[in-house]
Amino acid sequence: MTVEEEKIYNLRKIISKITPGNPDHKRYLERLVNWCDTKFSCTNDMKDLEEVMKYCRMLILSSDPSHPFDLYAALEFLNMMEYLDESE
Repeated sequence: MTVEEEKIYNLRKIISKITPGNPDHKRYLERLVNWCDTKFSCTNDMKDLEEVMKYCRMLILSSDPSHPFDLYAALEFLNMMEYLDESE
């Protein structure tokens, strides 16, 4: 298991035990998005990109649009969608 895979696995376990809406849930979800993105950067595997998108969607849905990171997450998600459109 790579470092990225281990971090992703552990973060998923943590997130599964925290109620959505709890500030810790969002904090760990942000970390999970970042680690999934790091893994995709290393592999360029479409499955990994789909994981990034999945958790990015979750983060956006749990976010406050006036918060700077939340805006960044939404823009990052849009960039991923453009990447997918170009690859088809």
